[in-house]
Amino acid sequence: MIETLDGHYVELQSKIDAMRALCRAGVPDCARLAHARHQLMAISMRRSTYLKDVVFPALGAADLPGVAAGIAALDRDLAEKRVAVSGHIAAWSLDRIAADWAGYRAASARVAAGIADRVRREQALLYPALTALSLRQRP
Repeated sequence: MIETLDGHYVELQSKIDAMRALCRAGVPDCARLAHARHQLMAISMRRSTYLKDVVFPALGAADLPGVAAGIAALDRDLAEKRVAVSGHIAAWSLDRIAADWAGYRAASARVAAGIADRVRREQALLYPALTALSLRQRP
């Protein structure tokens, strides 16, 4: 599970880096932004689905000390983040991005920082828990 989760994090960081690179431009490239936003959303959804369908249930069944409360907090936060990101996407149409490039760049930076913070919190809880789980499962 750790390897799969790592793959999600690497791909997510790659998509964030691509968005940051596009946001450094003096003017928006709306076609590339639309594609990059779609890719970022897609990997984020794949990671979230993997967490909810595979990682959280496996760790919940393992009954590791302190992990259940951390998973519950991450799960609540995930729902809040989805609402916030959906609002960001809805608020920042390509027309609005073109009209307020500086505003979009600032908003995009805030979203990227939020994703990075979320990933740090996930890794801080999940990596030690998954390591403990894999040690338990060894013969």
